[in-house]
Amino acid sequence: MDISKLTESNAHNSIDVIGEITQRLHALIMSADTSSQSITVLNEKTREINSIVDLIKEIAEQTNLLALNAAIEAARAGEHGRGFAVVADEVRKLAERTQKATSEIAISIQTLQQDASDLQESSESTNEIAQKSLSTIEKFTKTFDDFSDGAKQASAYASSIENMVYVLLAKIDHTIYKSNAYTSIIRRQKRLENMNHTQCHLGKWYLGTAKNKFSKTNGYSKVDAPHSEIHRLTNLNLSYIHPTDRVIENHKEIIENFIKIEENSLKMYDSLEEMVKESEQPLN
Repeated sequence: MDISKLTESNAHNSIDVIGEITQRLHALIMSADTSSQSITVLNEKTREINSIVDLIKEIAEQTNLLALNAAIEAARAGEHGRGFAVVADEVRKLAERTQKATSEIAISIQTLQQDASDLQESSESTNEIAQKSLSTIEKFTKTFDDFSDGAKQASAYASSIENMVYVLLAKIDHTIYKSNAYTSIIRRQKRLENMNHTQCHLGKWYLGTAKNKFSKTNGYSKVDAPHSEIHRLTNLNLSYIHPTDRVIENHKEIIENFIKIEENSLKMYDSLEEMVKESEQPLN
């Protein structure tokens, strides 16, 4: 895999990871909101309980005061008030126990309220941090989306340039082949071996790398016919040099063959260009 493709792939993977982080932050925020709401309700309930405890303490204090007054009145009544004094004393003791119990409950409620308050502050802090983190992640995601788009474009450009280079090299190889054919005729000395269209550099590229990359395009299928004709005509011209020199008496045919070679070369070049353009578009 080339660097541009690898960059594009890594960008996609990173976006997936960022998406997962964003989802988890959303879940954390929802959880923090739910916890905060639950803690708020808990605080309200503890305040209600605390109010009830205060009311019980107030009643117990009044009961204790009434029991004390009753004991004083019973003492004044002497023997007749003794039974009432016993009852008043029991009521006083019960009121004292109630006061003690409510005081302990009040302390527990205060502790619970403090813990709930601390927990709410912690939950709100967590929510705030998560919100800020989410905002940062969303900004980063936007930046990374832009980077991913850039990576896709870079990958497309790199692929396009690579294809253009392939075709350019194919044209250069073919130009060298034609140049050797012209030189052979001009010097009447064979500088080129007879070969068919599958044996030259362009032919090997066409049946190898090009087939893997471009075989699904219409342009690819149009290359073979003119290329084959070029080699047929070139081999025919070379036959007028070897084994015997017959260039002069066949010069008209040789010239006509070279004209046809150039015409077929242009057709082949057009097909190569078409092949590359098609490869850069989605195939139906």
